[in-house]
Amino acid sequence: MAECTPIPRWISDGKGGSVDEVGWIGPTTAMRMQEEGSAIFLDCRERWEYDLEHISGAHSVPMREFVDFGLNGVYGPWVTAVLSTKAADPMVPIIIYSEVATPFSRCRALSRWLLRAGHSGSISSARLRRLRGGIFGWRHKRGPLQLTLTYVSPEERARYKAAEFVNVGNLHPRTKPGFNLRIKVQREGTVPLVKSETEAGRPSVLLCDSSARVVCWLPKEKLHAAARTLLVAASQSDAPEPLLVRGCEVVMHEGTLRVVLGSHGTVSKMETPAAFGFMAPIISEKRFDTEEDDGEED
Repeated sequence: MAECTPIPRWISDGKGGSVDEVGWIGPTTAMRMQEEGSAIFLDCRERWEYDLEHISGAHSVPMREFVDFGLNGVYGPWVTAVLSTKAADPMVPIIIYSEVATPFSRCRALSRWLLRAGHSGSISSARLRRLRGGIFGWRHKRGPLQLTLTYVSPEERARYKAAEFVNVGNLHPRTKPGFNLRIKVQREGTVPLVKSETEAGRPSVLLCDSSARVVCWLPKEKLHAAARTLLVAASQSDAPEPLLVRGCEVVMHEGTLRVVLGSHGTVSKMETPAAFGFMAPIISEKRFDTEEDDGEED
């Protein structure tokens, strides 16, 4: 029996095309293609959003999970669909949609990651399309949807939303307190940090995922259990374990962004292997304009 090629965990190798070459497709044209079965639809929202409603026949490929876990984390029937159509017709469109599809939404992010998935030539930018208006526009045009059979109240939707994990690269000064991160920990001494970091006089570590790294300030005195876990993880510089950090808050220091653990913050081990590396940019070195757009994704 031939040996199977393992699914790559590292996805950000830069071998694909440019996301700026990915075009838009309108909902009317997309509906016709959906009815004909002449396109593959990828839903890049969170799984709970997909479970509530999605375009009929679409595959769930959450953008955050792709970033955090690589192809291992999102491998499924959609891969078979993409590869099988490539063999039959390499230009079968792949239509990616998010909630509203703003210029810098999740569908753009997933397009970028797909183009950098380590398979140069497997997925070209000419195959990818972003659905204009997202599922919101599709719903407005009365496109066919697969709906959950259970009513979900606005309060329940809000709880689902609050339980989501944020990518470090999407943090900004107005990120709401209580957010959650999937990260690995890096000691601050292993990379050069901004000068003001030492002036602050606080112990700190770097929280890292595939999108970015951020400085996390720890309490000066009386480390609570979650902070101690982060310090222990930072000492495992050879093979740090991926962690789930819940209950984080953003604080600003001289115009730059830091993260702290809230009073009810927790840290636990992550069971699924992550695709995180330590080469992502450090957003704590960036000076934020607090008046600029808050960067929320759709």
